[in-house]
Amino acid sequence: MIWVKSGLHRLEVACKDLGMKFAPPITRAFCLFSLFLGVLVPRVSALVVWDESIDGPLSASGNAPTVLNLAPGANTIRSSFGGLNGQFDYFSFTLPIGQSLEAFTLDSYVSSDAVAWLGIKAGTDWTISYDTAQMIGQQHFGTANIGSDLLGFSAGNLLGPGTYTVRSQQLGAAATYQLDLNVVPEPSTYALLLLTGAGALWWVKRWRPVAAR
Repeated sequence: MIWVKSGLHRLEVACKDLGMKFAPPITRAFCLFSLFLGVLVPRVSALVVWDESIDGPLSASGNAPTVLNLAPGANTIRSSFGGLNGQFDYFSFTLPIGQSLEAFTLDSYVSSDAVAWLGIKAGTDWTISYDTAQMIGQQHFGTANIGSDLLGFSAGNLLGPGTYTVRSQQLGAAATYQLDLNVVPEPSTYALLLLTGAGALWWVKRWRPVAAR
């Protein structure tokens, strides 16, 4: 609750800085609400979308990847591969219109084999073997990459709407790992929110009652 109150106070200050200090209460309230939405959307709590200890292993078949349902915010995947666990993990996910993937982060990796591999491609399955020309991205990952974003996705290089399949592999010793896939609104979604807010503020200002003389 302290964080929420502090955040709302900062948003109120921001509205005043935008020239809302002497605006009618309804205008200030709309400004506060619009800014609050902009802060709230990227801060959705982490969601565990797959945990091998609960859900079982991810698919080992590229023809039938495990389908994951991602939500806005951080989506956690916990799995293991290599050794007796099987060499491959396959999963797919769909980003609907209005959403993008901003980060593909390796949160943990535990193995006596410090290096594994993963790749991502468009589509609902993985039938391309190691044809990197058909991949959106691929890289080795492991102990040295813990806490880092994989595959080159970032706020400046978003993965847009569509269906994608990921293949990860460990051909050596058994390994456990955790990934966080961070889903955010597309830039166009933010732009629409700002335009809508600006239009509403103009409307409120245009049609507010004129004081009696």
